[in-house]
Amino acid sequence: MYVVPEIDKARAQAVLTRQPRPFTRKRNILKTELLYLPSFLFLLRVKPGTGSHFVEYVTIEEIHGEFALIEKSDYSPEPVTPSRIYNFVLPSDEAEAVALDLYKRILLKKSLKNKSMAVVESIELEQKFYYPYWIGYFHHKGALDFDVIDGISGKHQGPKMRSVFIELLLQQKKEAADAVQKKTDD
Repeated sequence: MYVVPEIDKARAQAVLTRQPRPFTRKRNILKTELLYLPSFLFLLRVKPGTGSHFVEYVTIEEIHGEFALIEKSDYSPEPVTPSRIYNFVLPSDEAEAVALDLYKRILLKKSLKNKSMAVVESIELEQKFYYPYWIGYFHHKGALDFDVIDGISGKHQGPKMRSVFIELLLQQKKEAADAVQKKTDD
């Protein structure tokens, strides 16, 4: 399943070309493309110390296992626009362990703050899905660089997610090199 992006290409380009900091020049975006990051969606059932049970949705991107709380979104069986799609690499049981561990940490902080101990009753893999991001390429200090925004909110992605996108871009380069090597071997 593919999350339907709420940001279109024109709006993504407008966000990506803005000045990143005051007193800097506007970026000249060379290329903008949509890419889908493979992710796992987990449903967690939580029993608070007081009050009624509640449900949280947690995603784990499957390249580095980065964690995020998420709202349910609209899905499509196919990408809505031409885009780059990456394959799942991380096993779902490893992603589940990461999701549970990181959510328990968040829950512990909330519990200590509220002075009421909440407990995760269960976690289940809701689905595998692809989350949209817009990536813009530009020149910076004589080299090619990129910036990424969320395809739903339009927010810039920080240094934590930058390493994920570098890994994705390198993955694509390696796959292309492997395909060329295979052709030369045949």
